[in-house]
Amino acid sequence: MKTSKYFIVLAISIFSFLSCKRENEDETFVAEQTERNEQEIQSYIAQKGLNMQKDENGIYYNVSGSITGSYPDSTYRYVELKYEVRVIPSETAVDTLYKLSGTKTFIAPLLNPTATSGATVIKPSGVDIFMQIGKQKIAKGQKATLLMNHTLAYGTASTPFLPPYSAIRVDLEVINVKSENDFISEKIQSMGLTVTENKDGVIFVRTATGSSDVVAKDSATVTTKYVGRRVIDNTIFDSNESFSFKPYIGVIEGWKLGIPLMKLNEKGYLFMPSNLAYGSSGSGSILPYSPLYFDIE
Repeated sequence: MKTSKYFIVLAISIFSFLSCKRENEDETFVAEQTERNEQEIQSYIAQKGLNMQKDENGIYYNVSGSITGSYPDSTYRYVELKYEVRVIPSETAVDTLYKLSGTKTFIAPLLNPTATSGATVIKPSGVDIFMQIGKQKIAKGQKATLLMNHTLAYGTASTPFLPPYSAIRVDLEVINVKSENDFISEKIQSMGLTVTENKDGVIFVRTATGSSDVVAKDSATVTTKYVGRRVIDNTIFDSNESFSFKPYIGVIEGWKLGIPLMKLNEKGYLFMPSNLAYGSSGSGSILPYSPLYFDIE
C-alpha cells in the first residue's frame, strides 16, 4: 500500500510539473508572438511613412477629419461605423463588409472593455478598446487608422487570409454617435406614433382604447398578448399569445412601470431604454444596452 501511495504522489507531482511547464511555454510563445507583432507594426509604420501615436493599450493610431458631433460617452454609447481590416504587413483584406467606400454601416454599443477583459460587440475588440468611453479619442465625422497586435485583434483565430497571431490594420470612420433615447425617438417618429404617456423613461403609445377603466393592481394577475422587438433593428426577440403575471413580480422594470399605464383590453406600445430592460448584460439575442419595444394588449 505504501508503494502505491508513493507512486500516486509521484504521478501527481510529474503531472503538475508538466502542466506548469506547458503553461509557461504557452505564455512564452504568446509573448514572443506579441513581440513579433510589435516589430512588424513598427517596421510597417516606417515603410509606409505613417505618423502614429501609441495609446495606453498598445494601439498605434492616427485620427483625422473634422468633428461633426459627439464623442462616445456613457449616454451616447452607440457608434455607427464604416471600417475595414487588413493583415500586417501583407495588407490582405480580412473584413471589408462595411468598407469606407461602401454604403453599409455597422451599429453597435461600446462596452468599454479593457485590453485584458471580455467580449465586445465590435470585432476586433481593439476597435472598442480604442474608442473607450470618456477618452475622447475620436468623435462623429472623424476617421482613424489603427495598428494593433493579435491580443487586440483575432488572437489564435485563422482563415485562409488570416494567419493566427496576426497584427492588423483597421481603417474606420465614425458615421454617427447616438444614445438609446435617440433610437427610441426615431423609431416612434418613423412609425408615425404619438406618445400617450412617459413614466420614468417608459414611453406608452396607445393604439386601441379598451372597453373598461380597469387598471392593473399590485395583487392582480394580468394576462397579456405581446411581441417584443429590438428598437435599433426591429428584430423580434420574443412573443407570447397569453402571458400571465402579477404587475410587480417576475418581469423587467419597464413592464413594472408600463403595464399599470394600460387599461383592460387596451392595445399599445411600450418603449424602454436598456436600464429598464436587460441592461449592460443583455439576454439571449438581446445585446447589451439594447432599447426595446413591445406591441402589447
